[in-house]
Amino acid sequence: MSKTNRIVLLIIVVVVIIFLVMVVSNKKISTTSGTSESLRVSSILSLTGPAAFFGEETKNGMELANTNKQIDIAYEDSASTPAQGISAFSKILIGNNKDLVIVSLSSVASAVMPQAVAAKIPVLQTLVSASDIASKSPYTFRYFTSGGQEAPIAADIAIKNLGAKKIAMLYSNDEYGIAYFDAFKSRVEESGLSLVGSETFTNKDTDYRTQLTKIAFTKPDIIYIIALDKSLVAIIKQVREMNIKTTLMTNWILSNSSVIGSAGSLVEGVYFTTPSFNFESPDLVVTQFRSDYKNVYGKEPSAYAAIAYDIVNILGRIKKSSGDSGLDTVQKIKELGSLKGVMGDLTIDANKEITFKLYPAKIENGKTVTFELK
Repeated sequence: MSKTNRIVLLIIVVVVIIFLVMVVSNKKISTTSGTSESLRVSSILSLTGPAAFFGEETKNGMELANTNKQIDIAYEDSASTPAQGISAFSKILIGNNKDLVIVSLSSVASAVMPQAVAAKIPVLQTLVSASDIASKSPYTFRYFTSGGQEAPIAADIAIKNLGAKKIAMLYSNDEYGIAYFDAFKSRVEESGLSLVGSETFTNKDTDYRTQLTKIAFTKPDIIYIIALDKSLVAIIKQVREMNIKTTLMTNWILSNSSVIGSAGSLVEGVYFTTPSFNFESPDLVVTQFRSDYKNVYGKEPSAYAAIAYDIVNILGRIKKSSGDSGLDTVQKIKELGSLKGVMGDLTIDANKEITFKLYPAKIENGKTVTFELK
């Protein structure tokens, strides 16, 4: 073989090798693009600040559900403030865990929503009660009760079951409290009545006697109270100390062990609404969750932990494909439809609200007793 022929043959061999390398590489790329993987998620929780109890319970529930690492979770602290929540979301934007962001608390969720929409990142909100918040963005889900869902039930209890004619309300002056106030007031007025009094407070307040004195002057049959756990306990305690003789009503925050444990007999006779999780349930899903939680954390779980547990199990069903957009992830969650969770039978509606049923209830002899609406 001549030198020229050897050179030509060498060139051909090199070309063939390059071609084969390209074919194999393309095949690998094609295979990779067709695979799916778990979501990489960030969670902005109130791990410090006045709502730290909620953050702790939420994180505990998530960690318990994620022992098999069905999703990748990174945690950020909002310190229970909108400003810190915005800072946390900005940090997430430059990180890797941004397939979806879980955000807790109404004020924080409202503050970070513009960032999420601009970045086209799906957000799952919890402990958020502002009305219709999930429908305000194509990227937003909510798994929690809203003022629009819960407050009308409370109004119906007051008017239909208890026959109240004079109703007053004391609520926190933030997105959470205002959502309940608007929905409660609307249902009361639909029934042909009007609130005889309404007063507000901030989450930094500890003395509510001025507001309670004004409300007591109207001699209401019922006072509907919307507050976070520590504030709720303090308000009920001051009502009892002031010897205000009226029926008290609140939302399902009352049924958490942190509230009942702190308030003790002070909450006897208080009416509220509650999910099935907060009264004895024979469901094996619930009993297993309670047992696992107590074994790991040494205490009974709250409903906030149960919701967080459900959230991780919901997101664990979602597999991300290469090239998926935020809206692709949203669509995959919507397509899950009805689910069974620790909080009961869950539904995902057209507005991306993940909801569970609430029941009328009352504290009797230190226990939650449910009843039917009239």
